[in-house]
Amino acid sequence: MEKFLSREISERGLFDIAVKEKTYEAMYLCSVFTVPKHRREGLAKTLFREMLEKFAPEKDTLFYAWPYSEEGKKSLKAAERILGKRILLRKED
Repeated sequence: MEKFLSREISERGLFDIAVKEKTYEAMYLCSVFTVPKHRREGLAKTLFREMLEKFAPEKDTLFYAWPYSEEGKKSLKAAERILGKRILLRKED
């Protein structure tokens, strides 16, 4: 996670490491894309809640993401409210 957040590795590098691991301390929040006609309906928020219920992360799980749009940043703020904790962000270019 730390290497990804500091831009030392790509998403591919992150994936390659993740498939070798057996346990996880952090969860990478990938992007959610909603077509324009369905935006602002709460679909991404619902998907996020369902993901948390399914994977039931431990209380000390770290969350991180790579927002690359203003909409993504806003969605992550909403996700932080749902989680009740900060989401770590990848450094920008």
